Amino acid sequence: MRREFSKKACLYVAIRFEVSKVLLCLLLVGTMLYPGFTVGGCF
Repeated sequence: MRREFSKKACLYVAIRFEVSKVLLCLLLVGTMLYPGFTVGGCF
């Protein structure tokens, strides 16, 4: 039971990490293509 939980937790962290990596990449590309694209560019 405990092992199953840790496996799920590991998967969850991996998925979260992948998603954040993709978002960061999109943000970086967006910033390069459109300088005013990011929230930071709005201020």
